[in-house]
Formats: sequence, structure tokens, C-alpha cells
Amino acid sequence: MVCCNTPIYMNLRPPRSSERFSLPPRQITTVNSSDPQTVRAWFEDKVKFAFPVRDFANNHFVLLGGRVDIVQGRMVAALVYRSREQFFNVFIWRTRESDSSPRAGSRQGYQWIDWRKDKLEFCTVSDAAAVEVGQLQQLLAEERH
Repeated sequence: MVCCNTPIYMNLRPPRSSERFSLPPRQITTVNSSDPQTVRAWFEDKVKFAFPVRDFANNHFVLLGGRVDIVQGRMVAALVYRSREQFFNVFIWRTRESDSSPRAGSRQGYQWIDWRKDKLEFCTVSDAAAVEVGQLQQLLAEERH
């Protein structure tokens, strides 16, 4: 899994004393919108796979937008959420692997959870508390009714 076994964390800068971020050193989002349809449409010609985009503002995780990143030479979609003053990056890429249960860990002050579902791999990363990362992961993994 790219999230756990590679330097995905090198794309994230350490927080300064006055901030609590899980952000790349460049722009946090390329498409700035809390509207899932707007964000989904922006990604359509950027990545060659479809994935769910949802706003969880009612659960205190506000969709800020997204961007495209390159991780290990692979193009990945990155959704960005905010809860209070914490930022959460959700990296998504296509996989041939079968679905898997969430797996969590921490590295260099960042908490991560990754899982596979419907031929997509997801990795949520933040310097927030592990319980908050877990809450966002559960929302993302829920079946949409």
C-alpha cells in the first residue's frame, strides 16, 4: 500500500508551532469548493478513474476541494477536508487489489488510515488525533444510500 510503505509523508510539511496542518508545501487545493459535484467535475479530466466525493459538514468535516498529486510516479486524487483547525488529506488511486479492511498507523507525527474498496485505494492522513482520522475514514467508507 502506497500510504503505509512509501514516503507519502514527504509530501506533507511538518506543522509550525502556530499551525496544525497536514498539507503539502504548495497550494492546499487546486479546485476550491465544498460542492461535491463541482469537485467531481474538476477531477473528471484530471484522473482516469471515478471516485466518490462527499461533503461531511454535518459531521464537522468540511470539504475544501481537491488537487492532483504524484506519489511514487502514480497520479492520485487528493481531497482535502477541514474539521475545526485540523486539515485532512484523502489520497485516492486505482488498484487491482481486492477490498481490504482499514489499517492504521502513525509516522513523523501524522496519523494515517488506508483501505481498499471497489478497486480504489484510499489513504487518509492528518496530524489530528487518531480518533478524528478514524471518524473521517468511517464516513468515507460508508455505503451511500
